[in-house]
Amino acid sequence: MQGMSKNVDNRTRVQAGIKTGGQFAAEAHQEPHGVLLTRTPSPQDQAVLAAVGDLVRTNANVEVGRWQRRMDKGRYGYEHESTEPMPSALFEAVRQAEGFEALPRDEQEKLMDTLGLSVAKHMLEPGQTLGTDRIHVGEGLNLEDGNIAMTLAAQNTVHEAGISGTVTLTDIGDVSEFTVQDANVTHSLRVGSGLLSFAAKPEDEEDYARRDWLDRADIGSYGGSIFEKGHSERLRSHYEGHREYAVMMDVMASSPFADYADNFGELDRGARTATLTSDGTESVLDVSGDEPVLKTEDEKPLHPSMTRGYLDHMAAQTGHANRDAFVSSLREVFRETDRRFIR
Repeated sequence: MQGMSKNVDNRTRVQAGIKTGGQFAAEAHQEPHGVLLTRTPSPQDQAVLAAVGDLVRTNANVEVGRWQRRMDKGRYGYEHESTEPMPSALFEAVRQAEGFEALPRDEQEKLMDTLGLSVAKHMLEPGQTLGTDRIHVGEGLNLEDGNIAMTLAAQNTVHEAGISGTVTLTDIGDVSEFTVQDANVTHSLRVGSGLLSFAAKPEDEEDYARRDWLDRADIGSYGGSIFEKGHSERLRSHYEGHREYAVMMDVMASSPFADYADNFGELDRGARTATLTSDGTESVLDVSGDEPVLKTEDEKPLHPSMTRGYLDHMAAQTGHANRDAFVSSLREVFRETDRRFIR
């Protein structure tokens, strides 16, 4: 009996932009090398192209400004002499930028390379849509309410970052917002032209104590550009740092220290240290070794007897029976955080 392949097996070989090996398609179109599939244009394409055109013109004007400043600096004391003409390459870039939308695709891409916008060339692809195989689109989004082009750029940045978990686009505009569900913690990512910010909130938004702990994981990064090379890598790095701290704060919210946030400053999972606050003074407790070590703000370790006395005091402040119980609870916070990243 002759074997047969399922349609789903054939479909895996037919992808947008990739020549197929299906003989049925090649024979039907007299294409011995297969057929090239292309993406279907979408209603967002023109808006995105216009936004890319504005970006190109802005960058062209920036380059003109840089050239002008160099000329002005070099002519100090010789202002009476005529200026040098604009370099032909820059003049041509400005001319092309003015009519960017009407240029052939290959010339658009060359111009974007010239102006340092290679990372944004994906926005020239037809069929621009919200949502990818890694990003879901939230319900109730109104595409008329925001800057769809900037949202698509932000979406590409998040997509390329390869964040694990279920990512959902929840708000569009100059600053787009995405959420990532991570067990009982919801992470919020806000991405703008030069903005990356990260926040976390508990599944139960009325759990105010847990929310206060999670607020400590909020971070913001300003500067750079969403169209710069490496922006996705920066987003991933910031998110991983934010997520690690948010998970640790969620563990703190479920630990014996839950009601004693005022006694704690920064925690460092890798170093196994915690900044402790008592009577307005901060000290750093290191529990990485067999015996806890307490250091002052200037990194000087205290005598073991002083450490024991301080930990007895902190144990009483945080409802622990003794210093050993206090240190054990802190070590368990770090261990439980480790376990959550292994699961």
